[in-house]
Amino acid sequence: MTTTTLTPIKRPTFVPPLETSKSLTESQIKEAGRYIYAYGEAGFKTAMLIGSDLMKLGNSEQFKPLFRDHFISKVAMTNKVALADLNLAFRNPRHPQDMELMRSYTIRRCVESGILEEGLLHLCFVMGIVYYIFPSITDHEKTLLPEAIYDLRQANKILSNFLYGVDCLIVLGSSELAFAARAMASPETKFIVLDQDRCFVEKLCLKEDLGIVTAPTHFVSKLNQFI
Repeated sequence: MTTTTLTPIKRPTFVPPLETSKSLTESQIKEAGRYIYAYGEAGFKTAMLIGSDLMKLGNSEQFKPLFRDHFISKVAMTNKVALADLNLAFRNPRHPQDMELMRSYTIRRCVESGILEEGLLHLCFVMGIVYYIFPSITDHEKTLLPEAIYDLRQANKILSNFLYGVDCLIVLGSSELAFAARAMASPETKFIVLDQDRCFVEKLCLKEDLGIVTAPTHFVSKLNQFI
């Protein structure tokens, strides 16, 4: 594991997502941007973990600068995040037969056939970003995608490999996957944690991590101004 000579991020200041805290939140996002940019320029690895509460992620184009400029090297996401993209591509299938048809398509097939033309999965695929899809305990067997990692032992091994060599992990949204990553990550890995749930942010952050209590989508849209 490589180490950085950057000035360590101070103990995070947790602020509620209120209008009165807007300026402080902006300064924290700027600090996160400075950190991510410095890591990228120095050749360190930054990865992103996206939780299931980001099902309505919005415009995936806001992730493009992070991927295009190689600030993010790989992405881990929950099955629900991936499923949200495909639900839109297949126009929110409701009939069981339609669900089975959707689940029979791999991400590659969806993109290459033109079914999936936007969203986070599409962006990862066309920009060559390595991505992993992990199920959660609330996922039903009939909603798991072909690329989702079903076996628990395999999932633990792949998550460990995903975290190996990562110097900075950006966590967008709460999920049990985030807590698993916290338990497996090296003590040297710095976390930048974003969620509107103050309790989640406080639990996941250690001494030199950066936690910001704000909507993850707001963070991503603002982050591009500072890197």
